[in-house]
Amino acid sequence: MGRQPDMMAPCLAKTCKIVIFLSVTTVCFAASWLAQEKALAEDLSGNMAASRFASKEGGTHSRPLHAFPQKIVSLAPNVTELLFALDCGHLVAGRSTYSSTPKEAMLLPDVGPYNRPSLERIIALRPDVCVALSDGTPEPLLRQLRGLGIGVIELTINSFSDLHDAIITLGYVLGREEKAGLLTEKMRKRLETLQSRILLLGTGGISVLFQIQEKPFIVAGPSSFAGQLIEKAGAVNAAGQYTVPYPTLGMETVHLMSPDVIIIAGMGSAEADKRSALRWQQWKTIPAVLKGRVHVVDSDLFTRPSLRAVDALEELIRILYSDWQGAYAE
Repeated sequence: MGRQPDMMAPCLAKTCKIVIFLSVTTVCFAASWLAQEKALAEDLSGNMAASRFASKEGGTHSRPLHAFPQKIVSLAPNVTELLFALDCGHLVAGRSTYSSTPKEAMLLPDVGPYNRPSLERIIALRPDVCVALSDGTPEPLLRQLRGLGIGVIELTINSFSDLHDAIITLGYVLGREEKAGLLTEKMRKRLETLQSRILLLGTGGISVLFQIQEKPFIVAGPSSFAGQLIEKAGAVNAAGQYTVPYPTLGMETVHLMSPDVIIIAGMGSAEADKRSALRWQQWKTIPAVLKGRVHVVDSDLFTRPSLRAVDALEELIRILYSDWQGAYAE
């Protein structure tokens, strides 16, 4: 009995070593797990629409190892449209001012215009992710959101190709890949149909001036989305020599351009749009005015790159080639 403490000592020593080993292992595992979680959080709060969240066509498939976003704030009207089109409307907690499509989006909290969103309003909604436009939402605000651990998806949507990529990217990040594929395929087929009909018409290079704003007088240049609609419709942009998306012009310059057709981006008020169109009547020497080819269109439809952009292209084709209107019946 007197030697039992000596016999127990090695056992106690081994037990202590095992406990210490397990404790160290646990601490190392916890540290590793926390580091991994921190890395994932940093990935999420980075630019999710960039390389790590590129579409599969781009060859990058990685996705954070956590649940898909459950609370989204849209920071641009066309982004709101895309989120609803992807069946993610129930996940949208807030939206940009002027997000008028679909109508149910207007019932959501307004976080401010796309170029001046309110950080306070966004934070109050406690979103997982904000979806922004890379050339619209101020970068300092996006940095603040990332610093607060809120994920940011930045999209570039300045063309139909960009629009396709944006839908695929959102579908991938939000777990709506199948829906995104269906939407982009439908858009592609409609575009192909319209383009083939344009080729059959032999358009003849109609000159089009697209008025964005009256005072100061701003038009759509070729790099703007409206400018690309003109090109896809087989027409010539009267402001084609300008490299900026929205050049400001004087009326002397407009006279020299001599556009065949003038398109006015409507402001939403029927009376205001009518007055804007009537003001062109004082310049009868401009071919478009002389021939009565001054048209007012829905500004949202023609200037927001969304799935409705195909509707805008079809409407533009009908305006430009009214003699062949019946050829565009579905």
